[in-house]
Amino acid sequence: MTSIVTVPAQRHGRFHTSRGRRTRGSVVIAVLLALTVAVPVTLARFVDTASSTAGFTAATLQPPTGVSATGGSTVNLNWTASTSTGASGYIVERATATSGPYSQIATVTPLNTSSYVDSPSAGTYWYRLSTYKGNWQSATTTPVQATVGSSTSTGAKSCVSGSNAADTGGNGNGYESAPNNACAADGSVATDASTGSAGRSASCTNAANDRHRFWGYAFGLPGTVTSIDGITVRADVGMNNNGGTSNVCVELSWDGGTTWTTAKSVSLTATAVTTYTLGSAADTWGRTWTAVHLSTTNFRVRVTDATNQPNKDYRLDYVAVTVNYTP
Repeated sequence: MTSIVTVPAQRHGRFHTSRGRRTRGSVVIAVLLALTVAVPVTLARFVDTASSTAGFTAATLQPPTGVSATGGSTVNLNWTASTSTGASGYIVERATATSGPYSQIATVTPLNTSSYVDSPSAGTYWYRLSTYKGNWQSATTTPVQATVGSSTSTGAKSCVSGSNAADTGGNGNGYESAPNNACAADGSVATDASTGSAGRSASCTNAANDRHRFWGYAFGLPGTVTSIDGITVRADVGMNNNGGTSNVCVELSWDGGTTWTTAKSVSLTATAVTTYTLGSAADTWGRTWTAVHLSTTNFRVRVTDATNQPNKDYRLDYVAVTVNYTP
């Protein structure tokens, strides 16, 4: 605190002093000393305490790694997730030249996602990714390239006579009567009489159901195949009666019958031989195929007759396969 003392102005001339009497000047000094002693002075110190909050910056956010792009009728992007565990996800950008300009086409969440499918028109594209959190964005990845083309069909291809065998399961004899008839759509049928055993059921995975495998499909795929876009199986099937629940199940193998896809099934709705389809031009049956997987020796079709009805005869006229691919 600061005290201000106003000293009266000198009226006329000098101050006069005399022995034994205080002068006006000495009174002023005394007043100043008294004020100095009587008025307490408080000194304050202001301390500025800084605080900080941790946050993401472009330098600390890590982009994904191992980015790859596979073309075909669509572009499949795959990567290894970012190590920045607090990030939200990824920004996907696309360009028609490696130098850009790039445009954002998607945000992908959550952070542990590691793939994205893009469906642009035919052409060649470059892609790059970055990790983001709020308004923060990591550095972008090195661009990767993929080409989208028009899908082409092989048309329906049949198995080859003699390239079939009963599989394990059920009675162990599959289509025991004229199985080669399933390799031509001519009205002559292969027959699985009284299919299965006492444990048969309408489930595709029941080991008590009869099964049969077919191969020798000559698709004639060119060596320049970019991608296998879908596989469709045609099964022309009939029954001797329409009782109970009856399904036909189909699995595909790419390694000569060692490994099989998950079965697809259709419910049989008529006793007369009827055409049923499983899969589609854009259905890859849960896996990525190559032309090698579809060779006459590697590719196989397994048909399972699944019914809860006793004394059921399955009649199979044709098992054909169509492959859709991008050259």
